[in-house]
Amino acid sequence: MSATATPAKAPDVSGIRTFFAKSMGVPVEKVTVPNPEKLAHTPEGDARAPGVAPPAEASPAPAPAPAPVKAPKTTPEPPTPIPPAPALTPDQLIDIGAQAAARALAASKPAEPAKPDPNVGLSEAEKRDLAVVERMAALFPEKYKDAPQQYRESISKLAAYKAEWEKEHPGMDFDQDAAEHQDWMEKNVLAWDEDDYDEAKVDLRVEHRMTRQEAATSERQAREREVEQKRQQRLTTEAPNIIKQQISAAKEFLKAVDPDFTEILSDAGIVDPEKVKVLQEAAPEVSDVVNRLWNQLDVETAELAAVMSGVKPFDAKNPIHVELDKYTVDLEQRAIADSQAGFRENGRPYLPMAEWLKKSPAERERYWTLTADKVSLLRAHKLAAAAKKDIAAREDIAQRIAKARGIELPPRKPQSQAAPVPQPGPAAPALTAKPVTPIAGGGPKSASLPKGNGAGGENPLSRLYRATL
Repeated sequence: MSATATPAKAPDVSGIRTFFAKSMGVPVEKVTVPNPEKLAHTPEGDARAPGVAPPAEASPAPAPAPAPVKAPKTTPEPPTPIPPAPALTPDQLIDIGAQAAARALAASKPAEPAKPDPNVGLSEAEKRDLAVVERMAALFPEKYKDAPQQYRESISKLAAYKAEWEKEHPGMDFDQDAAEHQDWMEKNVLAWDEDDYDEAKVDLRVEHRMTRQEAATSERQAREREVEQKRQQRLTTEAPNIIKQQISAAKEFLKAVDPDFTEILSDAGIVDPEKVKVLQEAAPEVSDVVNRLWNQLDVETAELAAVMSGVKPFDAKNPIHVELDKYTVDLEQRAIADSQAGFRENGRPYLPMAEWLKKSPAERERYWTLTADKVSLLRAHKLAAAAKKDIAAREDIAQRIAKARGIELPPRKPQSQAAPVPQPGPAAPALTAKPVTPIAGGGPKSASLPKGNGAGGENPLSRLYRATL
């Protein structure tokens, strides 16, 4: 027996290799034999050096080997064939070749160097002269086609000539207008016609002015667009409030003309067509009066609310704005006088609108002013008084005509029962539809004059209302 121990023989796994190869459908030679050393298990946490055997442990008795099990013979499935890619057409081949050639050309093409500025080294005066010379070349190409380049060259020549002269005449100043330089200047410096130069200079100035005007116009238009955008945003925000004011003013107007008219318009701004029809049949002669003034109030209320909320600017050419301005100024003058006389609204003195708007929300609570809704309220009463006056005049005319013809008409109804609202004419808002935009979820209640505690117990708005009739 040799002194050298015979190494343990690796287990024969040829049968396993054959079975695995047949099962997976691969050649037998591609299935490698496992390395027994790599199969050795090292317990986790064992930090011994490589090559050092683990400490001997008592190993349990080996279990009896199980009887070998024959693996069933299986026939490997043939691999699924991959369909070949469709052949490229001649046009596709040409496109691919052209794209590859373009990429190769772009990659091989060197980057173009930046072109040098031809005006480098010129003074500001020389640059201005050069701009005029370039304009001369554009206006008179037959005379100054090459003048810009000749001007640049003459500047370079003059600089070199000056340097050489100063070198030969140290301590002396160079004067290019001196007689000794005239011959050289005539031969080397660009000359031009003064009239052509002046015309080109004027043309440049006009262009610069137009450019500035265009820039100013563009800037102004940008500001106008910004203002219009903000106006539209403000209108979207204020639209519900404007609609509410229209509904309140309309209901106040109808109520002031005749209390029965109030039922025509709901708090949400919806017209009841059945009530309109009944009232139409009762007094058709007042149709144009009520609807004409109602339409006027609706437009005035919208314009007044839009201007006073900043949605629209005041337009001195708009007759509605002019009338409302006159009416509001008159109201304010009377409100100031009443406030000085001791009249108060809920104990608060009047403050002009311009001053009231400058106050903080907390300070505004100490005063009252003529807001858009209050002006619309007073305007509704004024137009209602005008409607009643017009209706009464028409009824008097009808009575006189009937009396002259021997017809006896029924006596005039009291004002609270007269003047129902009929269907409007073509120019008035249609009462069978919606004269004002309805508000989802209901609208404001009919506005009324607030109660005051001024001198004599009369409210300042009531005094304003009576004063403007």
